[in-house]
Amino acid sequence: RGLLAGGVDVLLIETQQDMLAIKCCISAANEAMAEANRRVPIMVQASFDTNNGQQMLTGSDPSALVATFAPYDEVQVLGLNCALGPYELAESTRYIAENWPRLVSALPNAGLPIMVDGKSCFPMTPGDFTKGMVRFVEEFGVNVVGGCCGTTPEHIKLLVDALRDRAPRQRTVAAKPQVSSLVSAEDVRQDLSYLIVAERTNTNGSRQFKRLLQEENWDGLVSMARDEVRDGSHMLDVCVDFVGRDGVRDMHEVVKRYINSVNVPLMLDSTNPAVMEAG
Repeated sequence: RGLLAGGVDVLLIETQQDMLAIKCCISAANEAMAEANRRVPIMVQASFDTNNGQQMLTGSDPSALVATFAPYDEVQVLGLNCALGPYELAESTRYIAENWPRLVSALPNAGLPIMVDGKSCFPMTPGDFTKGMVRFVEEFGVNVVGGCCGTTPEHIKLLVDALRDRAPRQRTVAAKPQVSSLVSAEDVRQDLSYLIVAERTNTNGSRQFKRLLQEENWDGLVSMARDEVRDGSHMLDVCVDFVGRDGVRDMHEVVKRYINSVNVPLMLDSTNPAVMEAG
């Protein structure tokens, strides 16, 4: 509300490590813009700093980020910032640029900080930083560039001077239908030409699942899910509806374990809205 009242042109949700937190931020921004009767574009930037700059701390890779936020038309710019330098973040930036249909941003650090005389220092000179960022624009087609931690006015001035008259490489992105787990995205169109949805993680589709749920054998339920993925399923249909049990609690317990144990998307299945929301 304060930023909108102050006249900002864009709302930037940056340095994000958790896609659920990003969704909360977008929801809050939409509420504030509706109240103010004024819309501005939303920018979203994730921080990829594990697995050589290709995962967020919660384990999400760039494909999960793109697939999750592609349906949000209000997100006009998607990209990354912070964490590492332009060279370490090149592959994550490349993936977003090749698969995100709208504008792309990249604001890395001036390299990975190192300790010098007991102080944290960023090693990239303005020249090295600018060289890496020019590649983002000319090779990947990134539209919005800048710097995060460790970048000084000298870094930004050299970057501006280098890119002042250069247009980003033209990108042509055909968005493809995808669903995403917490970790990565899955194309809806499969190599086998059909999408396999496992029905055995479902009280109506498996007596074994129903029995394990009755026994509250959570490890057994996780093993069933892993077996389905190992046998070629692309998604898991998860249904805990069972007369006489607390479906909200059961859905919470099952999904909480599945998201950390299997990396395929979940298709939540229930006749009870409260159970769906718990999932």
